[in-house]
Amino acid sequence: MESGGFLSVSDEVDHEVVTKPTNPPGATVEVVEVRDADNVVQDSGIFVNFIPQNYQTIGVSLGLATPSNRRLSIYLGPSIRIRTFGNRALAGLAAGLAMRSVFRFPDVETGAKLAPDSKILQGREQFEFGWFIGLNLGFRIGAFGPQEDEAD
Repeated sequence: MESGGFLSVSDEVDHEVVTKPTNPPGATVEVVEVRDADNVVQDSGIFVNFIPQNYQTIGVSLGLATPSNRRLSIYLGPSIRIRTFGNRALAGLAAGLAMRSVFRFPDVETGAKLAPDSKILQGREQFEFGWFIGLNLGFRIGAFGPQEDEAD
């Protein structure tokens, strides 16, 4: 097993509502569109790689991240060790499926005229699935094989 921190990018981003004022100003706003707030999003968190004893450059990576004011996001996919530093430190690359906490606006329709403080303009947090690519930086736990003992 390996553990440490990770940095990732994913395509599951928050949505945002674009509005324009209507006449009279301040009374209502008109919804122009609901769109992605960005192209990709970055996250950081902790990871665990599960590495087989017989082929020690590949594994399965599980990452957990808690962005500010959000629920837990989960990252799962294959990983490859790209560099080791001495006895314990390592760097790896992972890619796979992300289950991210994002904001959506399911009740907002294009062209709707709403009060600026309308509850539906605040959105709702939910989970969405998408891809991710991540860089893992950490350390290994335990020996890598029968030729190596825990003291190495």
